[in-house]
Amino acid sequence: MDMNCRASMSRTGLPAGRQRSHPTRKRPAGGAAPGPKSAALKRARRPDGFRPLRDFLLPLGVVAVVLLATIDDRHVGRATDERQLLRTAVALAETGQLGQAAGQDFTYVRADGEAVSRFGLGMSLLQVPAAMLAPATERVLGAASSQPLFLVVPLALVLVSAASAGVAARYLGGGRSETRIAILLSALGSPLGSYAATSFSETLQAAGLAGAYALALASSASGTVATAGRRALITVAPAALIPLLAPSQLATRVHRMRSALLGFLPGIAAWALLEFVRFGRLFGSYPGERFSHPFWDGLWRLTVGPNLGLMLFFPAGIVALFVLATRLAKRSWHSAINIGAAVLPFLIMSGLAAGWWAWHGIWGWGPRLLVPAIPALAACAAIGMVRWAGWLRHGFVLASIVLNVPGLVQHPVPVANYAMSLAWPAATEAVASSLATFARRQEADGSYRISPDQVLNRVPRASQFVVFPWFFWANRPADPRVVAGRLERPPWREIRPDLVPAEIPMSDGLVRKITGFPRRRFWGRGFFPSADDARYAAVYDEALADQVIRLQQDSQAAASLRIAQKLVRLAPFGWNDALVLETYRLMNNRVAAKEYLSAMPKSRRIYPAINVVLALFERDAGSEATAKEFLASVADAYPPDAPVRWALHQSGQMA
Repeated sequence: MDMNCRASMSRTGLPAGRQRSHPTRKRPAGGAAPGPKSAALKRARRPDGFRPLRDFLLPLGVVAVVLLATIDDRHVGRATDERQLLRTAVALAETGQLGQAAGQDFTYVRADGEAVSRFGLGMSLLQVPAAMLAPATERVLGAASSQPLFLVVPLALVLVSAASAGVAARYLGGGRSETRIAILLSALGSPLGSYAATSFSETLQAAGLAGAYALALASSASGTVATAGRRALITVAPAALIPLLAPSQLATRVHRMRSALLGFLPGIAAWALLEFVRFGRLFGSYPGERFSHPFWDGLWRLTVGPNLGLMLFFPAGIVALFVLATRLAKRSWHSAINIGAAVLPFLIMSGLAAGWWAWHGIWGWGPRLLVPAIPALAACAAIGMVRWAGWLRHGFVLASIVLNVPGLVQHPVPVANYAMSLAWPAATEAVASSLATFARRQEADGSYRISPDQVLNRVPRASQFVVFPWFFWANRPADPRVVAGRLERPPWREIRPDLVPAEIPMSDGLVRKITGFPRRRFWGRGFFPSADDARYAAVYDEALADQVIRLQQDSQAAASLRIAQKLVRLAPFGWNDALVLETYRLMNNRVAAKEYLSAMPKSRRIYPAINVVLALFERDAGSEATAKEFLASVADAYPPDAPVRWALHQSGQMA
């Protein structure tokens, strides 16, 4: 190999020794030989020996098949965080606005009384197409049949993250084997794959960070910053761009960083503008939530702790850290910079999450707040396995995948909802005051109780490696009585007998509200929901109902009626009928309400909320006695502390 060839190959950033294993491709017969400049450019743009089909599409296809076969699409929208994100998407699709109904799901209520999501808008914007397709889907397939649409984006983002990990491994010097290992470790050998079944924003963060890291490595290797790279840098952390500072001519480094900055600034400006528009200031969306957890306690629990330590779920992270340490020890500064760009975001995320009051992330499989750092670490770990024996590499990848099987076969949201159904344990004032207001409460005697998840994350028997398989087993029977008997005896009951379901015996309704109904699970099953499935989860229909209530609160009766009527056409259920009637009441249109009520099928007429609305009609007309008769007829359907019961026992005019 002559010196010119060696020089051009070095510009790819790959060790020359790794390249000799790839034979030079022959020039097609009759084709003109490329000139020296075009050949060098081709080698600079992608590593030699690159085979898209075998190196990327095959392992990504395996990932896609596994995820499609294990995704339970019923549960999307069952977590409060998801609902805020998806309701914002539906609001944008239906009204072009961001608002949600006040008083629901811990939204942020602005000074003008409008409630908005506390979270970033990236995932909500990506879900707008799903929100726009949902009505057509439900018109054809029925109520709640649009559930799978809202998991297309999370699944695609997991695949993008895994592909980026493969690209990064390639530019770090890996061959075909290391590329495949990076893809499999990122998507299946870590907690990331389980997030394809949820609409949390972690998949978007992971794709943005991994994509920026891969593009930075590619730009460093080629000496340029592509336009596509600038666009990808808008939504990612600058730490992933460290490879752009790789040794080169000063002018080249300045050009790289200037291009990166031009891509980064629009994203920062858009984020800052939306922060001021929604919250009136930067970082204003989490009032009352603080970095109040002991830092060092949170750090070790997030990294190696027995419940949520990332290295237990993702042992490849240890390999990545070892690779960086080795490069530093050998003073391989160029390689250390590239590896450090993957490790640094992980360290930053760990440092930020460790002191957060909800360091464990509450929802999700594994330490949710660290998940975005996984793909870049997977790429570095794959490079660390270059010299491993084949059986050792394959065994390590297989073991990593097996560790994360519980997060794939058991959806994390029902497990978290089960934890929320437990009795709230007692706590000291100091512990309670360190939590968000919605995670604590003060009793009449002055004592404090806190949300169960704030205790379970410290109980080894409540480790997800124990709880997820147990919950999967507990929820297998079709008989809810059998399921209730199992759920009333959690694995930690002997050491924390106070952390058991608050309602014992658990009712059939509570069991199915938490777990859903047994059925086969795979992506697309939700296009054909049973009647039970439609009652359990219907994220689009619930988001439409939320918009109806928001518009009622804003005295926009005409817009509220339009969406309420659309909702009833898609999901003809009693609650939605009650929303239509309430809108007619706000419009003072008793005639239209009477006609609507007369045409309503008897099966829907018996829904309790309808009589509540009729009671309000009678109250407005001054018929207090008749109003209370309507309330009394359905009071038993509501819990003891419901406003319906309170109003029923008030003397004089109903509130």
